[in-house]
Amino acid sequence: MTPTATGLTRLVGPTDADLLTRFVAARDDAAFAELVRRHGPAVLAVCRRLTGHLQDAEDAFQAAFLVLARKADRVHPGEPVAGWLVGVAVRAARNAAARAWRRRGREALVEVVPDVSARGAEPFDPDAAAAVLDEVGRLPAFLRSAVILCELEGRSRFAAARELGVAEGTLSSRLAAARKRLAARLAARGFAPAVLAVLAPAVVPRRLQAATADLTTTPVPGSVSTLARGVLPIMDVRRLSLVPLLAGLAAVAALAIPGASAPPPPTAPAPRAAAAPAAAAGPNKLFFCHGDDFYLCDPDGRNGRVVSHPECPDPHPDAFSLSPDGKTVVYAMNKGNPGARVQRLLLFAADGTGPATDIGDGRATMGYRWSGDGTRIAVMSGDDEAKDAATANIRHEVVDVATGRRTRLPVPRDHYVTDWSRDGERFVTCQIGVLTDGRETCRTWLLDRHGKTVREIGAPEKLMAAGGRLSPDGRRVLCSALRPDDDRDTGLLYVFDLATGSTTPVVGVPPGGHLGGCCWSPDGRRIAYTWQSNRVEPKPGHLDPNQKIELRAIVCDPDGRNATVVASDRSTAGNWSFGSIDWR
Repeated sequence: MTPTATGLTRLVGPTDADLLTRFVAARDDAAFAELVRRHGPAVLAVCRRLTGHLQDAEDAFQAAFLVLARKADRVHPGEPVAGWLVGVAVRAARNAAARAWRRRGREALVEVVPDVSARGAEPFDPDAAAAVLDEVGRLPAFLRSAVILCELEGRSRFAAARELGVAEGTLSSRLAAARKRLAARLAARGFAPAVLAVLAPAVVPRRLQAATADLTTTPVPGSVSTLARGVLPIMDVRRLSLVPLLAGLAAVAALAIPGASAPPPPTAPAPRAAAAPAAAAGPNKLFFCHGDDFYLCDPDGRNGRVVSHPECPDPHPDAFSLSPDGKTVVYAMNKGNPGARVQRLLLFAADGTGPATDIGDGRATMGYRWSGDGTRIAVMSGDDEAKDAATANIRHEVVDVATGRRTRLPVPRDHYVTDWSRDGERFVTCQIGVLTDGRETCRTWLLDRHGKTVREIGAPEKLMAAGGRLSPDGRRVLCSALRPDDDRDTGLLYVFDLATGSTTPVVGVPPGGHLGGCCWSPDGRRIAYTWQSNRVEPKPGHLDPNQKIELRAIVCDPDGRNATVVASDRSTAGNWSFGSIDWR
């Protein structure tokens, strides 16, 4: 006999939507207590994974439900409460971890969380936990909800299907698709499928469940109230998306959990990320090499002027970068014969006045990127005559512009830093390798400030990603790409969306040439890149000195449309001048 709707409700209880409606309409304490009971295992699991500390996890747990009590009307109709609550829990746990770090200073002692669970109590690696939760946050909503309900909350497929309003078979299909997608993405980040055990629900102690259910009727502990206040402003938007909240997860896990890389000292914390970063406080100028000098011009090519400095005659078109405020140039000079090179890393005013300051360490500088606030430079240096990364004695360091002080940057030595996010939390790197047949291969990665992999930045099919630049809001990467079977380094451009993993080609890149550099406008609405036509080699390794090549600097929309050539030139093959480009 098929049960009636009323009988089914008695059998499995009211839906989350029913409970939420009762609580919003009449402040029904029993409905709120049932929401705590249902979603507590998932919320506590997230808080424990991200804080690594028993009391901090419980404070974040209660703060998440306190936010629900105060902002229940903000849950969008039809949106699973589980996903909404997990998003709030991530934010609360993140704040709790940061608060604990400030409280403990540089102390290494952290209380280990006894993670009791129906699936075992083995300790969870913080990097694995961060990676798994990050990838769960990137799943489409219909897959993410299935994972949260069945994995993080431990609900039966029958109950989860009823909650989502789908057939049980549909839910099973969604779970299978989600697991397959998670396994593939985690494998790309170097994790085995076993790390999905991170999604095990936690057992909520009875005292914690009871205390949390009473939050609507009893005084709230100060520590819980403080965490909730840190989350509540975010709830003023209609919906809370899980993806942006999980975007900085890897850094949070490494910040608070034992065995992770040490965070920077409290006196110099990393800049906080802004929800919508303002345009950089620069002059809104393009900066690149033109002829034998540096060159500044408006984004439409007008009002161009030469920038020169006596310390930098005949600058190399790829050996410079302009600071975010547009006031300072960093330039690498590695001149002379092998074994007797003059190796300097110079800072000088962008207007060409005043002396240059050498912040180098005598080694060849192979790459550098400014921090978002312009106070530091990530520098890669090594022995430029070495045959490979293993013998080049490569070092990644951060140089303080004001003092010249160097600190180690934990980036793998075979990676080149191609960009540094405005909030200081992420790096884009290019990893160069060699195939068995001797050809080079390139892969591009997004790393956190501890050098841990956040994700690979993939290229369109059959292409190699060769480094990129982050958009000002940190959500997209403008990448160059190469064909592995093309020894002319024919260049293509595309935009990689970090939230969805999708790629959008930049149309209109002239054929028959390769790219020198690319960048975003300060507001993220436009891009710029430099291009040159291919050079002819009558013999391998020998250029035709009389061949004329064409050089262009182009500004366009991120998809390549509405393009404008802002500068162009024709030069001999051995004297090309367009390369890197900055827009400040």
